[in-house]
Amino acid sequence: MSVYARIMANAEQQVDLARCAEIAETCTNFSLRKVTRMVGAIYDDGLRPSGLKGTQFNQLVALALLRTATVQKLAKILVVDRTSLTRSLVPLERDNLVQSPQCRWPRTETRTDEPWLSAPQGSNSTLGTGATARS
Repeated sequence: MSVYARIMANAEQQVDLARCAEIAETCTNFSLRKVTRMVGAIYDDGLRPSGLKGTQFNQLVALALLRTATVQKLAKILVVDRTSLTRSLVPLERDNLVQSPQCRWPRTETRTDEPWLSAPQGSNSTLGTGATARS
């Protein structure tokens, strides 16, 4: 298990713990990111039988709608950075759910098939029928 600690550039500099606690309690961004991770974990649990994570499911749905897209276009639509998207496409490529033509720039992703669209049994009761996931 790793523990992360803030590295102070100046040893004389002190962290205002009271201010940090106030931010943790009142900052909308801090709270929203925490809640988003919790909701994402719920979707990941519901999708676990399919072998997909929520972010991968969203990528496959976007590619199904677009049919083909550059990584840059897909990243823009999904509101993620290209590096993270490229990294998360690797397992989808490995499992032959998307394909990327070799030696082509800009890199283009294409969906290969849609067996993943069949949600695992019981996922509606877990995730809800009207739920929409966004990364």
